[in-house]
Amino acid sequence: VWRFNGEATLDIGLDTPEVVGPDGARTDTFVNTMPGGKVLGYSARTDGGREAWLHGPAGRGYSTQAIGLSGAGRTQTIVAHTPAGQVVGHADHPDGGRQAWRYDGSVTTDIGMAGGSFETATGLRSSTIQFTNSRGDVAGVAQSYDETGAAGRVALWFNDGLTTRQVSPLFDDPTFDGARYSSLQLTDSGLLIGYRELFQGRSVLYHNVFVWDSLAAPGQEMTNILIGALGR
Repeated sequence: VWRFNGEATLDIGLDTPEVVGPDGARTDTFVNTMPGGKVLGYSARTDGGREAWLHGPAGRGYSTQAIGLSGAGRTQTIVAHTPAGQVVGHADHPDGGRQAWRYDGSVTTDIGMAGGSFETATGLRSSTIQFTNSRGDVAGVAQSYDETGAAGRVALWFNDGLTTRQVSPLFDDPTFDGARYSSLQLTDSGLLIGYRELFQGRSVLYHNVFVWDSLAAPGQEMTNILIGALGR
């Protein structure tokens, strides 16, 4: 990938050992531009994974830096960027796990759910970003696990750039085989509209839509706005 700065054409991809082959060849991909003359892109890793990078002005010149949660065989995917210069994305692992991350302009942070029922004994976990807003808030879902593997429960989480909060409880009722939470919309004021399904086998028996206010007092964030039964 290259850019023309008005005077010369610059090679702007990564050139670290993880992305440069024995013969010096590498493969870069342009993704998008950001305000302030910044460029987002990918570089293929020599082990089959993919790095994400950000190129932009630095001092009197330009620099390219890796962003995301890089590692052997991991594939970085840029999901969105905000007007404030933040970038969010996923790091997919060779073992099937997925981490959600945020780059705040200087460092990359793991913002998904971790530990407890959100992580297997081997460290496998999976968090997926669904929505962002102009403030840089992020909403996503996380898979929960038990001793047999995926537990049939998907929880909803919210990150405001400082902390990650679990929006939905892990519903545990023997009447149902599991519960799936998903976000429908995240407003610029921090309101998260979500959806919950309780199911048995392939049949959804109960569902409701709710609004979760990130600025409300603890314990008062959730409001149900529709409750119903649904058979399939």
